[in-house]
Amino acid sequence: MHRRHFLHTVLAASLVTALRAAVPHRPPRILLRSSWQVVNIGDIAHTPGVLALIEDHIPDAEMMLWASGDLSPEVAAMEQRRFPKLKIVKGTIDADGKASNAGLAEAVEWADFLLHGSGPSLVAAGDVAAFARHTGKPYGVYGITHGSFFTGGGDNAILSGAKFAFFRDSVSLEKAKTDGVTCPVMEFGPDGAFACDVRDDAKATAFLRANNLEDGKFLCCIPRLRWTPYWEIRGTPMDARANQRHARNEAMAEQDPRDAAQGARVSRGHEPDGGRQALDRGQAPRRRARPRGLARAVLADRRGVEHLRAQRRDVRPGDAFPDHVCRQRGPGHRLPVRGADQQGNHVARHRPR
Repeated sequence: MHRRHFLHTVLAASLVTALRAAVPHRPPRILLRSSWQVVNIGDIAHTPGVLALIEDHIPDAEMMLWASGDLSPEVAAMEQRRFPKLKIVKGTIDADGKASNAGLAEAVEWADFLLHGSGPSLVAAGDVAAFARHTGKPYGVYGITHGSFFTGGGDNAILSGAKFAFFRDSVSLEKAKTDGVTCPVMEFGPDGAFACDVRDDAKATAFLRANNLEDGKFLCCIPRLRWTPYWEIRGTPMDARANQRHARNEAMAEQDPRDAAQGARVSRGHEPDGGRQALDRGQAPRRRARPRGLARAVLADRRGVEHLRAQRRDVRPGDAFPDHVCRQRGPGHRLPVRGADQQGNHVARHRPR
């Protein structure tokens, strides 16, 4: 059996077990808490991916989406074209258990089970806690990162109360165990975005033709700035923090892609110049340079978490890492992160042991 299919089957089995115990005599009703924002393709893909998993593995389930306020009409329409029966609600539940609107109140009453979808943390921790506290109904978590700077102080207790919790990387799973999370089912589970099957073939084909691209003969690279420019995406006025982050983005806009390219060409070594001078001369470096900064991030994505673990003895005090590398670091690295410095880097304060 394919590994990813096996993991999705484990998710379905866990969800079915919880649902059948709650409602043995009718199709289960699942309220999916997802759709955090629509500023990038991954944020959009979380929701249709998890919905597709439910559709594939629990075909008789009825589904409703509890989305964040950022969900746009365009994205909602795309989701409803793919899932014609899908109903979407928005809103929050306050400390007294009262929903902010009638649609959400009806959805909470209707649901047998609340499923928190994939994201960079337990994004809707407050909503999950309020749902569980005021309804007594079961809930589960699928495909999140745990232990990043997004993680809230009360997440461990909420995860422990879940029927199951699936983490989208193995470091998060180990972090949850180290933190004492006692959820009965804790496993690795791929981000729901991997199951997204929403396509627009007509636009994609037109784009390929317009740019002289042949199917299977091109590489798509999506660059990342140090700080997501929400002030541009949302058209909000720039304050002092936004100006500082914009300046950092501009300062690193050319260097980061060069570092990424360097990381793809060299894997490891100890030359003072990182092998750059030899490569610029068209020569092979005497020993391969150990990548730094974004180059290390590229290798982390390519080789996985085990690569980072293998490199931990080379990390020096004061080394700075891009955001998503910090999120991957587990307790074994012993690199306490004390927030961001003035340039937007997350700085490790102590030497690993």
